[in-house]
Amino acid sequence: MVSTNRLIAAIRRRLLLVAALGWLGLPAAPATAGERAADRVLLVLVPGLGGAELRRPDLAWLRATAPEAGAGWMLHRAARVPGMPDAEASLYASLGAGSRALAPGVGRLSAPIAEWARLNRERVDHSVELGLLGSSLEQADIATGTWGEARGAGLERGAVSALWSRTGEGAIYSTPLCSEPAPGEPATPCGIWSDPAAYSVPGSGRWVAAWQFGDLARAMDAAELCTPEAAEAHTAAALGRLKRLVKRARSQQSTDAQMQVWVVGLPAPPAGAARQRLGPVLLFGAEPGPLRGPSTRRVGMVLNTDLAPALLATLGVPVPRGLVGRPWSVDAATRQGSPAWLAIDDEVVAHAARVRVTGGWPVAQLIVLLATLGLTVWRARRLQAAPMVRGLGAWLVQMPAILCLAGCAPAGVPALALAAMVGVASAALPVWLARGGSGVRLVARLPLALALLVAADLALGGRLVQRSLFGYTALEGARFYGIGNEMSGAMLVGVVAGFLLLPAGAAAAIALGLAVVSASPGHGADAGGGVALAVAAVAGLSAAWPLRVRLAALALTVCAVAAVVGGLALVDARSAGGASHLGLAVANADYAATIGRKLAMNAYLALHSPWSPCLVVGVLALSWRRTGGFRSPEASAAFWAGGAALLLLNDSGVVAAAVATLGCVGLLADLRPEAALDKPATQPHTEPVEAHFL
Repeated sequence: MVSTNRLIAAIRRRLLLVAALGWLGLPAAPATAGERAADRVLLVLVPGLGGAELRRPDLAWLRATAPEAGAGWMLHRAARVPGMPDAEASLYASLGAGSRALAPGVGRLSAPIAEWARLNRERVDHSVELGLLGSSLEQADIATGTWGEARGAGLERGAVSALWSRTGEGAIYSTPLCSEPAPGEPATPCGIWSDPAAYSVPGSGRWVAAWQFGDLARAMDAAELCTPEAAEAHTAAALGRLKRLVKRARSQQSTDAQMQVWVVGLPAPPAGAARQRLGPVLLFGAEPGPLRGPSTRRVGMVLNTDLAPALLATLGVPVPRGLVGRPWSVDAATRQGSPAWLAIDDEVVAHAARVRVTGGWPVAQLIVLLATLGLTVWRARRLQAAPMVRGLGAWLVQMPAILCLAGCAPAGVPALALAAMVGVASAALPVWLARGGSGVRLVARLPLALALLVAADLALGGRLVQRSLFGYTALEGARFYGIGNEMSGAMLVGVVAGFLLLPAGAAAAIALGLAVVSASPGHGADAGGGVALAVAAVAGLSAAWPLRVRLAALALTVCAVAAVVGGLALVDARSAGGASHLGLAVANADYAATIGRKLAMNAYLALHSPWSPCLVVGVLALSWRRTGGFRSPEASAAFWAGGAALLLLNDSGVVAAAVATLGCVGLLADLRPEAALDKPATQPHTEPVEAHFL
C-alpha cells in the first residue's frame, strides 16, 4: 500500500513542473488601452460595406485613405439564439452593450428597455448589460446624437437607435431620408435615398454622433428584384452618396483637432447572416497604423464588442466592468498601406473557406465509428476483419493531426484542392494498415506528438493553431487565439497515448506540462481544458493506488491546479487591457454567470450538435465488454477522469469530450494484443499492460 507520505512526495514532484513552467502564464505582449485622444467622435456606420465591396473601382478613394488612418477589420457577431438570425438591430445593440446582444425586430424598437432586458435575460446564454455605452457617456456628460433610418420607409425608429439601447430617449434623432428622385441619378430602391447634406452633429462640447448610411444595404436587398444593370446602377449611386458623406465628415474633422471620424462597415441582414461578417474600420484623426485588438491578439483584427470600450477610452471615460470587449490600440510603429490592409481580409476569408470544406467531419467520424463497431462484431463471429478495424481506428486517431498540419499549406492552394490532399493523406495510413501493415507504435505516437507540437506552438505564439483546419473559424464564433474545444479533446487523447507508451511518472509529468500551457491565459487560454488534463495526469498516475489514496490525490491536484490557474488569471486580469476571457471573468467576479453559461451551452449542444451522437456511441464502445476496453489501468483512469472534466468544465464540453472519446476508440481499435506496446510498467499487474479493441 502506498503511504500518504509517498503520495504527497509524488504529487509535490509533479507540481514542481507546474512551478517551473509558471512563466508561461504571463500574457503574450498585452495591448494597452488608448489614452484620451478626442472630445468628439463621429461614427459613420455603413451596413453592407465589406471586403468585396471595398475592392470595387468606385471605392478606390476609400482604399487610398487607409495609410492616413488607424485601419483594421471588425468581426460582427450578435447573440446566437436558435432560430433567430443576426438582426440588424441586434448588431447595433451589441455595439452599444460591448457584448453580443439581442434586440427585438425593427417594428418593436420602441418597446421599453425592460422588454429588451427580459429578452436578453431569457434567450441569451451570457450576461448582457444593454445600453452600457449610452449610460457611461451620459454619466460623463457626453451628448449623443443619432442620424439614420430604418431599412424601409415609414418605420418609427431605425435599427441604429439600438446603438444606445434606449430607443432614442435623451438623444438627438433625425432621419435624412428623401422620397424625391435623386437629381441626375437612377430611380432608387423603394423610392428613397439618404441625403448626405441632412446629416448633422450635436453641436459644440463633448459628444458622440452616429451616422447610419443605409443606401448600400438597400441596394443589396433590391438587387435580386432588379436586372443586373439596374442593380449595378443602384449600387454605384449609393457608393457615390457614401463618398460625399465621408468627405463631409472628414471636412469637419480636418478643422477640429479634438474630433475623430470612425468609418465602420457592418453586415447587411437578413442577407448578412450568410454574408461576410467582416467589415472595414477606419479611424480618421487617430494615429495612423494597423489596429491591435486584445480580444483577437492579431494585428488588424478587432471585434464589434471592442467598439464601446475603445470609444470610451478615446474619450477618456473609465471603461465599466460589464463590457466584454476591450479597448484596441493603434500600432503607429507598423505602417500599412491599402494592399496590406486588404490582405488581412483575404487571409481570414481564405482560411474560412478551407475550414468549410471539412465541415462534415463529425458526421464522418460517426460513420467510421459505427463501421468500426460493426466490423468488431463481425470479427467476433470469426470473420477476418481485424486489419480493416485497425485501418478505421487509425483514421479516427490521425485526423486531428492531418487537419492541424493542413493549415500550413500555401495560401495559393484552392480550398477544394486542399480538401483532396487531406483526403489522400488521411487514407494512406488506414489503407496500409488494412492491408496488413505494421504501424502500431506510429499510430499510438501520433496523438502524443500532436499534443506536444501544439504546446510548443502555443509557447511560440500559436501560429500553427491559428491556421489549423481542426475546428471551426472565428467567423463562426471561435476565438482568434488559444485552443478550442476540439483541440482540448485531441490533447487528452495525447495524454492517454502517453500512458500507453511511457512509464506512468513520465506520462503524468508531460500531462501536467500540457495542462499549464493549455490553461495559461497568455497562450492556450483554456482553463477548463487545462484542469481536465491535470486531472487526467493524476488519475493515471494513481490508477494502481488504493481508492482512498486516489481520491485524496485527485482532490489535492484539483486544488493545486485551481490555485495555479487562479494565480495566472489574477496576473492576466491586471494586465493593461490585454486580459483574456479568463482574466475578465476573474476581474468581473462573474463566476455564477460563467458556470451557468457553460451548463446552458452544453445542454443545447447535447440536443443539437452532431458531436452528441459521436460522444454517446463512443462512450458505449469504450464501455462495451466485447471491445475489451482499456487494458491499461493508467490509460483508462486518465481517459475517464479527464473526459468527465472536459465535459463539465468547458462551455462546449460535449465537443471536447466527443473528440477525446473518438480518438481513444481509434487507439483501442488499432492496438491488438499480439502487437502490444511493451511499455515499462511502474506497478505490478496481474495481466499484461496492453490496450486492444478486439
